[in-house]
Amino acid sequence: MIDKVEKLENGRYKVYYKSGRIVTYDKLPKSVIKEGFEDGATTEKQEENKVVETLGKSEKQADFKRKSAKGRVLAIILYPDNNEQMDFFEWLKKHEKMIYILHAPEKVQGLPCSDFVDELPEENHDYKPHYHIMLSFPNPISVKGFVKSSAGAIKHAEIVSDRRSYCRYMIHDTYSALKAHKTEYKYEDIKYTDKDFFLSCVLDSRNDSEVSAFAEITSIIDDNFIVSLPELVQAVKGSKRLDLLSFCIKRGYILSAYIRDNRLIYCGK
Repeated sequence: MIDKVEKLENGRYKVYYKSGRIVTYDKLPKSVIKEGFEDGATTEKQEENKVVETLGKSEKQADFKRKSAKGRVLAIILYPDNNEQMDFFEWLKKHEKMIYILHAPEKVQGLPCSDFVDELPEENHDYKPHYHIMLSFPNPISVKGFVKSSAGAIKHAEIVSDRRSYCRYMIHDTYSALKAHKTEYKYEDIKYTDKDFFLSCVLDSRNDSEVSAFAEITSIIDDNFIVSLPELVQAVKGSKRLDLLSFCIKRGYILSAYIRDNRLIYCGK
């Protein structure tokens, strides 16, 4: 690789190689001219080579930084028609804290869809069903390390900086999803392996009154073996607590998920 070419006063050429070697020629060799150096001047081809080389380095550096980055919450997408990914999915459900939702195949009118990673989508393309999964780890884990631990099941993972926003993304509660006419989901459609992690994704932990109301309502559910949302509303009405009733109305989707788990325990269905 050549760093630069200097044209001397005597008509000869001094070529500086990136390896540190310097050679003087009476006439520029073809190998030098091919790299874009001609008569000691910088040609368009040389500039193009430099740009490509710089972009290549930048992309590699960005990819390295992304893979080396660490986070406590990661997001991945898995496909039910991939047996290797489903084996990994079952393993994750047994060993990791996570929430997940299954998106059915759908048609998105002429708009790119980041969920479909195999190829660029065409207009009215049928997208494959897929799982959106968000995982929580006790300590920061690198993207590269997590992908490697999948033993080839996945090639990509993302660090989640805002779990509540990602939850909204999972249920297509975003403007981009609305414009793409994507199917809308509910918080009740989200499954989880750890209730506390799920609640941390949907509750505003900065709002003390909200956290307090949730704690009181779940106590009512547990103490009275409540297995339906209407039954809970009646119980809360009996307490004459408007703040709790307001929470039931605004956060019914969270309570429905909590009740769903209790129903599995109490009723076995």
